[in-house]
Amino acid sequence: MKTKRSQSLLVIFGLPGAGKSYVADVLGKKFGYFVYDGDRDIPQYMRDALLNKQMITDAMRRDFLARMIASVSKLAQTHHKFAVHQTFIKEFMRKKFLEAFPHAQFILVESSNDIREKRYMKRKYFNLGLAYLRHMSELFEKPSISHYVICNNEDGSGKIMQQEHYYSR
Repeated sequence: MKTKRSQSLLVIFGLPGAGKSYVADVLGKKFGYFVYDGDRDIPQYMRDALLNKQMITDAMRRDFLARMIASVSKLAQTHHKFAVHQTFIKEFMRKKFLEAFPHAQFILVESSNDIREKRYMKRKYFNLGLAYLRHMSELFEKPSISHYVICNNEDGSGKIMQQEHYYSR
């Protein structure tokens, strides 16, 4: 099931450590969005591959994306406004998600490499190290889909809220 046009769906994406989940939480609290972590749909075999530093294939990503689309479709039945945060490392993933949810608004969260690395190393969950983080930066494809950008180089919600015009439409 696809979301209805009257629903609001934000897709918060970007590199690990940029602050996607934080931005999604800020928007959720401020504007009443239900917030969903797209990583919840990563299949166990893909998690195992990540933890074992094995290559993630596009076939794995497609399986993961299909699971996330199914979850978002289910959420659309009960939530009028929601935000999904996930890396969306490859452009084909963004385009496929947009095919399923044409009214979704994508928001790229950016921050400097130094800040991303500091944030990432403070993580207590699923921290795979700086080499992994830097590799993700190399793999991340520049988005060609229509999207907004939020710069998240400072801690605290104040700077995010100053960029409110990006996501309050």
